[in-house]
Amino acid sequence: MRKSPRKVGENCPIWLVPGQVLPAFERYERSGPQVYWGGVDMDREAPAFDLKRALELVEGDGDLLVATVQRFLEQNSTRLDELHVALERHDAADIERIAHGLAGACQSFAADDTERAARALMERATTGDFPALRTLVERVEAALADLTIALSAHCTRHELRHVLVAEDDDVNRMRLEHLLTKWGHRVTSVSRGDVALEILSPSGPPHLAIVDWMMPGLDGVELCRALRARKSDTYTYIILITAKDDPQSMLIGLEAGADDFLAKPVAPEELRARLRAGQRIVELQERLIAAREEQRRHADRDGLTGVSSRRRVLEVLDGSLSARGAGDSELSLAMIDMDDFKPINDQHGHLAGDRVLRTVCERVQRILRRTDVFGRYGGDEFLVVLPETSQREAIEIGKRMCETLASAPIEHNDLRLRITASVGVATASGPCSREQLIKRADRALFRAKSDGGNSAACDDGETGA
Repeated sequence: MRKSPRKVGENCPIWLVPGQVLPAFERYERSGPQVYWGGVDMDREAPAFDLKRALELVEGDGDLLVATVQRFLEQNSTRLDELHVALERHDAADIERIAHGLAGACQSFAADDTERAARALMERATTGDFPALRTLVERVEAALADLTIALSAHCTRHELRHVLVAEDDDVNRMRLEHLLTKWGHRVTSVSRGDVALEILSPSGPPHLAIVDWMMPGLDGVELCRALRARKSDTYTYIILITAKDDPQSMLIGLEAGADDFLAKPVAPEELRARLRAGQRIVELQERLIAAREEQRRHADRDGLTGVSSRRRVLEVLDGSLSARGAGDSELSLAMIDMDDFKPINDQHGHLAGDRVLRTVCERVQRILRRTDVFGRYGGDEFLVVLPETSQREAIEIGKRMCETLASAPIEHNDLRLRITASVGVATASGPCSREQLIKRADRALFRAKSDGGNSAACDDGETGA
């Protein structure tokens, strides 16, 4: 059975950030029935990217590879949004340009599968066959989702190879640096405990630390206590090394927060084995964090449209109302409702209705500001939280929403569905609760509907079509 495409970006069901931790694997492979687009085998089994070739392209510089990967991942959401905008505008030249840029970027990581998908899209763009282009864009999104997973996993593994060495003795520190570098680790070394504490960030690497007991600034036990006292989701695995080898010293170190204890002189193979154990623990911790974040993101997003969920948009509204205090700034709320949406479902089926809702969200998001929060309230109703927005500004935004949604029909298979929407706007210029603001926006929406739809109205009676 063919897997459904997985998408990346703001409006899609996979939300990844640079460096997000996923289960580590060397190559992520896609498989499935063979499908050909323009003579290109789009589904043949292949790695999402070839790590060996990718490293050769940066002359073996792993840090540079990770930096370019992170930049690439940051650009993906914008790139996909631009593709969808070009599709809606039937702008074949822009589709070709974006696909060309993506294909070139994929070459930097030896990402053959995504590059093939992008090149197939680029070649088909010259024909102006937009139904086929829409399908090819979905193919690009699916390939890009696989590539994102694989590249993020590589970033995770790279971070887990980073080790901090805190040792004030030059000879011991040089010895540890040599061993760790030989084993393929990236090493940061310091001679003071207080400096080590500054480097061990609560939110990032290194997640492994080899710490001497006796050091200036902070000793190893004090460093362990300081790290464990921090409130942080990430975990630093600490191996405490010391010339003290009595059981009491070991208990003191472990109770202070050390995860492991090694007596000097440190045996190389024993250190290597304990580092591997530490990597497994840190990786498991990071996977749990990633799983929790993925659950949170799913709860924050509407499953059909990808915009904020009802829970999330109401949460933002509550926060915005609290932040404005007693009325120091204006806050507006827009409620959007599709005009005559039910007949679309009844006459053309729910797949057509789903297509309409997704396109509505894409069009509305294109005209909103970065500070605005857009979410699905229920069914075909949506809310937009508009911070620092006066009533006059909010009604203008409402008018633009109506104009944008009515500007072009929505294509679904052989259908061309013309849609309109009504918008109700309410502005909190003084003390106001969430329930009061929503009720006022709903009242304004009813007024816009009563005026025939395809218009925006304020709760004080001002309207605009």
